Amino acid sequence: MLSLLHLALHLMTQTAVAELPSVDLPEFQKEEIPNGLTLLAARHTEQPVIFFSLLVRAGALNEPEEMKGLAGVMADMMQEGTENYDSSALARALDELGGSLGASAGRETTVLSGQTLSRNADRALELLAEMALRPTFPNNSLRRIKQQNKTMLVASYVDQDFIGSRHLSALLYGQSAFGRFPTEETISKIARGNVTSFYHRHFQPKGAILCVLGDFDPPEMLAKLKETFGGWEKGEVSQASGLPDNFSYPKGRRLAIKRDKTQATILIGGRGVPANSELSESFGLANHILGASGFSSRLMNAVRSEEGKTYGVHSSNISSRGVGTFVAQTFTRNNNVKETINIMLEVIGDAVKDGLTQDELAKAKTARIGQFPLRFENPGSWVGGAVNDLFFGRPLSYTYETRERIAKITLDEVNDALRRTINVEELSIIVVGDPDELTNQLREFGDFEVRREKNDWW
Repeated sequence: MLSLLHLALHLMTQTAVAELPSVDLPEFQKEEIPNGLTLLAARHTEQPVIFFSLLVRAGALNEPEEMKGLAGVMADMMQEGTENYDSSALARALDELGGSLGASAGRETTVLSGQTLSRNADRALELLAEMALRPTFPNNSLRRIKQQNKTMLVASYVDQDFIGSRHLSALLYGQSAFGRFPTEETISKIARGNVTSFYHRHFQPKGAILCVLGDFDPPEMLAKLKETFGGWEKGEVSQASGLPDNFSYPKGRRLAIKRDKTQATILIGGRGVPANSELSESFGLANHILGASGFSSRLMNAVRSEEGKTYGVHSSNISSRGVGTFVAQTFTRNNNVKETINIMLEVIGDAVKDGLTQDELAKAKTARIGQFPLRFENPGSWVGGAVNDLFFGRPLSYTYETRERIAKITLDEVNDALRRTINVEELSIIVVGDPDELTNQLREFGDFEVRREKNDWW
């Protein structure tokens, strides 16, 4: 039987959706054209701005093993010139938009997106089509783009969190596409022919999604998009690399060397929940309670508030289609590393073994439901939400119904998702720090392989 407090929290959650201010949801009109491109358009009149995003199903998981970083270089090079604009003319045209237009590559996708004043909509869509359909990848820009990518990579190795995340990915996923990433060496190998070949093979309209939101008539906009992008030649989309059918998460231990540091970074991770899993939202609530809710999370209360081992600790679920990685992460002084790892493992273990509570779930649901409107303070977020829903095979109503779904999730579902995902005995541990200070403390957790901070992944 629920206590009075349990009952009050339960009722508060059930009525939270009704009590929140309504969110003005755009109504997207959808059309798929013969080359396989899906078009979305919705009217939004609150600002004299249009927002747009083109998602193509190609990213880092499509890269050759020996040329990691190629998708990112391709995306950067798409902004360096087209058939009708050299790099200088394209840069001037983009500056004159009164908004933004850029390209970026992720694990599974490449996205061209931006926003501009409504009066510049035609010009913005023209430039979007130029960059997407007619890039020239000028060789005189490639050296600079590669150098920029390498410089950013080198700068990242100052960050112990970055080093730790790379070692964790390499440890968990090995030589698969999920465990590999750009290095200075792989970026240096990229030639213009590799960029153009990757573009022509993978940058295809089939399965791509183009979404536009703004103050316009949606049917007229769909007709304009169809005219502009209908000539994009249809090709076959190659499948991104996935994990082998027999893949299992290893239980590994690794110490990445970062000498002369008084603090160490700790990452504990393993199996998570894929973005397209039926467990995604239930596990999201579990993770919120465990470590993603800031000062109210179990990990923060145990590691920071009660034991004073750190200023911050959090957990996350890094997800894509078919793959998810759970990570709990913190930093602490060298002499506290052993105790901190034990506390983190205990907190995670207790949550899995004994389950989370109704009180915790009610508070988590109220927080997640309450935060929902804040995700869309920028109307452009609706564009990203609609594109992602279609990319993951969800209906367009999926994002809109987030609050209702969260309100219906039960404690049994949350605890089931947690137990089906995390096996504490199989979690891997990464520590980044000075081996002279840490080696003795870490013996309790098994044999740690000692690796250099970079270029010593596999």
